[in-house]
Amino acid sequence: MIDAEFQEELVEVLKAVNGKLNVILHDFYEPYGLTSVQASVLLQLHKNGEQNITDLCNHLCMGKSNLSPLCKRLEKGGFIERVRNSKDERCVNIKMTEYAQGIMHEVTVKISENIIPTLNHIDEYKKEKIVEGLNILNECLSLDKNKN
Repeated sequence: MIDAEFQEELVEVLKAVNGKLNVILHDFYEPYGLTSVQASVLLQLHKNGEQNITDLCNHLCMGKSNLSPLCKRLEKGGFIERVRNSKDERCVNIKMTEYAQGIMHEVTVKISENIIPTLNHIDEYKKEKIVEGLNILNECLSLDKNKN
């Protein structure tokens, strides 16, 4: 496959997968008034706990100029709160509220009950190939980023 064909096919497949995931996940987050980007912030906090804005930006591959207003909206909605770092009061950490923790627990349970069983119908060979291919893509994209 020549580079132009590969690039076009890769972009199309990634767009299709991303679109399908967004549609599927939207159904889980929308009832709580969350966008997929807001939900990704909450999932990151749910997974790793309280974090400062810089760490959160790094984990989500987002800039501070995008994440800060997003966090303000989440704070207004009662999903997160800003707390002073106990070791350095100049630093502010982002923390999920109990309300958001309850929602993220519900969402992860619903995803486990509805999406994971669908993926369990894939045979082991295909599961391994999917993970292998995504790991290769991730590695290649990381190598390309380090070149620049």
